[in-house]
Amino acid sequence: MNIRWALLMLVVALPSYLIRFSMFGAPFTILESMIVLIFLAWLAKDWKNKLNHIKLAIGNKRKLKKINYPFSKEIILLLVVSVISVGVVGFSNNALGLLKAYFLEPIMLYIVVINVVRLNTKNIRTFGPESIILALATSAMLLSFFAIVQKYTGFGMPLDWVAEGRVTSVYSYPNALGLYLGPIVLLMIGLLFNRLKAKYQFSTKALSSKEDNKINIYKNSFLTIAILSSVMAIVFAKSEGAILGIIVGILIFGLLGNKKSRIITIIVIIVSVVGIFFWQAKDIRVQKKLLFKDVSSTIRIIGWKETIFMLKDKHWLWGTGLSGFQSAVKPYHVDGFFYNFDDDPDFRRKIVIFDDRYKSKYWQPLEIYMYPHNIFLNFWVELGLAGMIIFIWLIIKFLYFSIRFVNDPRFANNKYLISGLLSSMIVIVIHGMFDVPYFKNDLACLFWLIVALLSVIKLNYYSKDLSWKLK
Repeated sequence: MNIRWALLMLVVALPSYLIRFSMFGAPFTILESMIVLIFLAWLAKDWKNKLNHIKLAIGNKRKLKKINYPFSKEIILLLVVSVISVGVVGFSNNALGLLKAYFLEPIMLYIVVINVVRLNTKNIRTFGPESIILALATSAMLLSFFAIVQKYTGFGMPLDWVAEGRVTSVYSYPNALGLYLGPIVLLMIGLLFNRLKAKYQFSTKALSSKEDNKINIYKNSFLTIAILSSVMAIVFAKSEGAILGIIVGILIFGLLGNKKSRIITIIVIIVSVVGIFFWQAKDIRVQKKLLFKDVSSTIRIIGWKETIFMLKDKHWLWGTGLSGFQSAVKPYHVDGFFYNFDDDPDFRRKIVIFDDRYKSKYWQPLEIYMYPHNIFLNFWVELGLAGMIIFIWLIIKFLYFSIRFVNDPRFANNKYLISGLLSSMIVIVIHGMFDVPYFKNDLACLFWLIVALLSVIKLNYYSKDLSWKLK
């Protein structure tokens, strides 16, 4: 098996977790089977060395320095608390399946990536972060094209979302598309800016400038189309969390750039704040969005309150365990609430004295979601207090190293690539404040792919000439 090509196919096919089957009585997905097969194929060669250390070639290749896997402590602790969380719900089959899909397999993917991918710092052909991001761009473009077709033809759109006109692509609900595409958009922007800044050669043989320019034009055009189509798909999905995340991610990306981009970004921020201030004064819908008083925000706030009451009562330490949230929060759940959909100024009085027909018009039912729709509460209920703290620390550490490498002159050729990685994590966090950006097969793998790409850069940090080699 060619591990590199297999890895690229896997990255393109991250949404293939939607195709499920059973193997020896255990549920599996296409994505899971691909991860396991690639991991085993990679591990089969020199498995003892690969499980313990990565060897870095520093200077003389005979003198190899051994270092631990990047983020190894956080990974081990996260695996430990995830196993404990399975125990909290009595090692149920459902919990074991989530442990496999959301932690074990994505971390297996992480291990393969940091052993196979190298940072491209020289004018030679390498299997670097660019290859992975281009594969993600391919995946994003395919999903986006289908979403755009849905928008203009209605073909393949789930009936539940036809009335609202929200596209879903291959997913069952619109926000799933936004959660997947949002971080990838910033990865693609980072790579595109990196390519526009630096001149790469992707072959060990000499290329004429004409051939080199043709390759660059093709790849840059591909990235541009993928970015535009992904943004269109997110807008058509009306995924507000993804849109907000991308906006914040782009602003962070601009602030991390050169002096000119920082000035432009600051001006854009100031103008936007002033514009929003005057806009919200004239539009009640904007006011509700900004003050979290629209129906969507109200639903989430009620869900957060229910979750916090449940955690404070008896689950603050261990959480509810993997897959245990819905049953644990049920005693704290309210069936619905009255919402003033048409901004009736006499709403409060009427809702008390009017008949049931009037009340039913303003009644918003509430379902019990699988997760609290907040990235930190999600981890708290699933993995307990320790799991949430470990996850927060992992993100902080990721952002710390990202900023460190962005400002390191030794990584000047990959400055925008690193900025894209940092900004993509920002998108995950921002969107995650209102949704579930991790607990889904493709999203868990995407998260660890982003961490793995930064880990590749971190490994290079330890090398004198910014090159490392596996033995």
